[in-house]
Amino acid sequence: MRCYYFILPQRVEDKVLDVLVRKTDNIQRELGSLAPVVEKKVSRLLADGIRHQNINNITEEINQADKIDTKTEGNLEVINAELEAARIRQKDLNKQLGELQEMLKKSQQWLNLSDQHFRAAISASLEILNASPLTLLDESEAVNNPITARWMIPALDQQTGADPTWSATLDTLRVPKQRGQKPWEWRREAPIRPVVFRDPGSLDGDVVHLHLEHRLVQRLLSRFLSQGFLHDELTRASVCLTNDPIPKIIVLGRLSLYGDKAARLHDEVIAMAAEWIDPANRGRKRLQPLGEGDKQDVLQLLEDSLAIAHFHEVGEGIKTRLQKHASQDIAELIPH
Repeated sequence: MRCYYFILPQRVEDKVLDVLVRKTDNIQRELGSLAPVVEKKVSRLLADGIRHQNINNITEEINQADKIDTKTEGNLEVINAELEAARIRQKDLNKQLGELQEMLKKSQQWLNLSDQHFRAAISASLEILNASPLTLLDESEAVNNPITARWMIPALDQQTGADPTWSATLDTLRVPKQRGQKPWEWRREAPIRPVVFRDPGSLDGDVVHLHLEHRLVQRLLSRFLSQGFLHDELTRASVCLTNDPIPKIIVLGRLSLYGDKAARLHDEVIAMAAEWIDPANRGRKRLQPLGEGDKQDVLQLLEDSLAIAHFHEVGEGIKTRLQKHASQDIAELIPH
């Protein structure tokens, strides 16, 4: 929307309006907004309308509206009142900032989201698509500052037999298309940009900040969520190494609630953990689930292990041994 002001020489009121518009524009350019003191003073000047006999006085006072005479008690009171209001606003803003920081902390703790696990989940989804995982643009960046390291997303739309709709999804990683620019020309001139997992702190557009609500992330991670609806009895057993000398077993289940047209209403992971004892040494004893505190420690141990690549390399002998007793282990823990 554009507003235009037309000044008619034969209309005396336009002289005042012209001065008012110019003065307001100057103040807003210099201060960013019209100060309350100035706004009140101008409103008071024009409260009784624009009288022809007072045109010169009104225009002069408007020109001097931003120059406060601090020698008068009235103006000092106005200034103090405005400063006090500013202090109150600042106090409220600080309170809101503290509340937002606390909300951010709680959400991070609840999600238990880390950059490593986030990248691993995206890479796993890419591998399901038979694509290469995330790759570092510069390995030295990961050594010097892994938080701001840049990663490359493979060209999913160029794979053999690829879903053509990936082109539109990957377009979110390009710089915005210029008005009138042809799509094919835009894709040729605007390559897929590297991605980062922390706010880069700048708007230069060299990288794309990936977060949970990003369109690409939503599509990649939705593959894992959709499995729960496609397969009613999806089961899987995995083995990984940890720094704990005592072996543990963790049973994970997912409770999902669906509404009309399979709309997902709620998801919750239900976990149970226990110290694993070889059946040959159990005798008549059965595996016993750990308490809530110990269970959380074991889950954190699992999270840490999943983020370390060499902990995934488990010998075939160990896998075979554990697999042989997996059904018995689960049967002993399920009743709890």
